[in-house]
Order: sequence, then C-alpha cells, then structure tokens
Amino acid sequence: MSEYAHLVALEVGSLVKLVAGGVHVFRVVEVDVDGDPDLGLVEYVEETPGTYPFIARLSRLVPTDE
Repeated sequence: MSEYAHLVALEVGSLVKLVAGGVHVFRVVEVDVDGDPDLGLVEYVEETPGTYPFIARLSRLVPTDE
C-alpha cells in the first residue's frame, strides 16, 4: 500500500479550502509537484489583483463543492 493511499483523490480542477470551515476556495492546478504525490499547486478561484498560485500539501486540503 502506498504511503499516500489515505489521501482524498484530488485532481487538477478540484475545489478545496485550506482548512475545514475555511472561507476562501482554491482550485488545484497541478498535482505531483516535484515528483511528490502529496504536493500540489493551488490558486484562488476568484480573479483578484495580487493573487498567485502556491504549493500546498494535498493531504491537508479540504475538498469542497462550492
């Protein structure tokens, strides 16, 4: 069994929050960053000045339907 078998299957396009009960919604734009299946590139879903994609641990993100 893979070390990351417990992860929710997040894929490119999945909508997530950084924490449970979070207000802001982010979109996964890349998975398996630098060969690490637990790293993903996420970006804020609303277009606002000064936002940029950043790397986050997929295992810590909370899937959302928003």
